[in-house]
Amino acid sequence: MGHPRFIGGARVGHPPLDTSFAGIGQISQFPEVAAFPADGPPPAWITGTDSSGNPVTIPIAPTPGVMNVAPTYRVHCSNIFANTVVHLVVASIALNPPENGELPREIFAPRRAPKLIAIKGTYETVKGGTVERHPLEFSYEFRQP
Repeated sequence: MGHPRFIGGARVGHPPLDTSFAGIGQISQFPEVAAFPADGPPPAWITGTDSSGNPVTIPIAPTPGVMNVAPTYRVHCSNIFANTVVHLVVASIALNPPENGELPREIFAPRRAPKLIAIKGTYETVKGGTVERHPLEFSYEFRQP
């Protein structure tokens, strides 16, 4: 019997938040963890097969360090060992709303901390050939100064 494994994805920032994401990066060192804006697919995918001949598709995330602003991001994890944690760092920015349907004179609003982060998604566990799907929902309200 093999080790349980995690396969999943989550929408970070769902429902939309009061700030936008400039990017999300992984602090932990798991392979095949990608974060990208939820409104569109990542720019490219790598497809192939694993050592057992099963099809594998891996999203290629935007270049690290390049700002990719979106109100909602997707985080995709392929295989994570049981009882482990994926650590992420989130860069958020505040944007000024459109003025009369046009871009504001200043795109970026004064710097401020986000009020809330919300995560909603699913993950699957595989143990002994049995797959179970589980919901994942979490939110955190930041203390305001």
